[in-house]
Amino acid sequence: MTYYTYLLESLYDGRFYIGQTQDLQNRLAYHNKGYSNYTKKFRPWKIIWPKAFKTRSEAFSFE
Repeated sequence: MTYYTYLLESLYDGRFYIGQTQDLQNRLAYHNKGYSNYTKKFRPWKIIWPKAFKTRSEAFSFE
């Protein structure tokens, strides 16, 4: 299974957010639908940098 650490950029004000997930597109939709308390205030978001890892612990450590 592949895990990702990703960097989002807010199209609202240009701020950045870093996170990790197994499914980049579903996670981006989660942020853009306002389900995250922090990121909902700065929607919409776009993924500007994803990095793939073989394990969740690698992705989490990199984050």
